[in-house]
Amino acid sequence: MQIEIKKKLSRKELKDIFIMWEDEYPIPIIHTDEIRFQNHLNTYKNPSHFIIRDSCQEDIAGWLMVFDRESKTNFVMIVRSSYQHRGIGTVLLNAAKKKYAQLYGWVIDHNKFKKKNGNSYLSPLMFYKKNSFCINKDERIEEISAVMIVWQRNIQNR
Repeated sequence: MQIEIKKKLSRKELKDIFIMWEDEYPIPIIHTDEIRFQNHLNTYKNPSHFIIRDSCQEDIAGWLMVFDRESKTNFVMIVRSSYQHRGIGTVLLNAAKKKYAQLYGWVIDHNKFKKKNGNSYLSPLMFYKKNSFCINKDERIEEISAVMIVWQRNIQNR
């Protein structure tokens, strides 16, 4: 799987990622339109986009964005449902882990929310645990019941 890393997204990439965001994330954190989504992304400082495309098409199969917030290296990631359970998320995380010494993210820790299509949103918390992330139970976003996850490079992770 080939990963493309870039600082700025094309208009088509932005649209594809907006559609993935709307399709894959639960209703409480989706955006009502592409402009609001773009404005949301513009609030992130120093972004780096990691993109994996479908090998037969130009569709984005997975996207990870690393950005700076409050002196921490944060990330957000989406893998399109039709590409999940194929290792794409792990490939994206491993690429980011090679480039950064720490990664911080937020994960909804329950399966109570619905996605726009009416299906249940399944928490990816176990996926991140399998990929060497630790849960920081002291850092929470109560409104959506999200917990902070942290990965740190150490001697074992090199």
